Amino acid sequence: MINKLSTDEVKQQVLRVFQEIIVDPNVSFEVVDIDVHETKSITMGNTINVMWVKVLANNRPVVMGQFGGLAPNGLYGLFKSYVEGYLKGMYEGLLGKRIRFYIDVFDSRPRDYDMKDYLKVLPRKEAIRTGIVKPDSPIDKVMNEYSLEQVLIIGGDVSAPVPGVLHAAENIVRKQLPNNILDLFCGTGAVSKAILLAHTCDVTCVDLFTAKYARQTLAPFKNVNIQEHDVFSYKVRGFYDLIFADPFDAEAMKFACNFVPEILSKCNLFVMSHGYSENKYWNFLVHQELKKNFAYVKTYSSEGVSMSMCSQKVLNNTGTSA
Repeated sequence: MINKLSTDEVKQQVLRVFQEIIVDPNVSFEVVDIDVHETKSITMGNTINVMWVKVLANNRPVVMGQFGGLAPNGLYGLFKSYVEGYLKGMYEGLLGKRIRFYIDVFDSRPRDYDMKDYLKVLPRKEAIRTGIVKPDSPIDKVMNEYSLEQVLIIGGDVSAPVPGVLHAAENIVRKQLPNNILDLFCGTGAVSKAILLAHTCDVTCVDLFTAKYARQTLAPFKNVNIQEHDVFSYKVRGFYDLIFADPFDAEAMKFACNFVPEILSKCNLFVMSHGYSENKYWNFLVHQELKKNFAYVKTYSSEGVSMSMCSQKVLNNTGTSA
């Protein structure tokens, strides 16, 4: 374990770097806990040290670098990643060993603040005109591929559509050929559209803040039921061949812990996205949480996005029962 590095020192460094970046005097934050872990590197095979730093803030979006406030040095949307990288570089040089940091930011205010106050949907042409999406970028190409016309933005970052998620959903339904699907955190309906273009089935979509946009995207399809509801309090009724979930990355662990146990008897196959593939420790934690509930969990990367396919039955390489 890390024997030359005290958690108090790390706490002070985390606060110092955040204080240099966040200049809004109304934003307050504190380090409430630090956990130290050892894990085996999936790329090198050796043991690396991981420090999981938990921060409580009165404005989580700003501390994450997602919404509002000032963003010096072009770090808009990247505060958390910047601090993680800064600490990694500093302490690897100091200790002469591999070390990783994961910073988890919790908001002391209600969860609704994170989403509805800062969520925006732009027409594709407007997103391109304003430079949010570049022509011929991966997002622009996938919008062409599936005839999508809406871009979901959280703060200054494009949240959807995500090429890896859409292609994963399409590939799964082509192999599974489900009769019915539940699409949780459906957003603008892009995932459901990718599914319905690949395979005809009944689809139920659930999202609290974007249901009206999903209705626009999925208007040409007759076999769609769109429900405006908070997924975390949603009661799954009936049985689905496939449940697909695409939560915001920061809510993936909460979803895996609090919601997934409720759907074990509600589906043949459960698939969820839970962050960028490069965030290996975060994805490892979500994977471990899913393994508590499912007999089979396969976590893989789809164009840079980490996905987990889960079932109570062992699946073969095609995603069907062995």
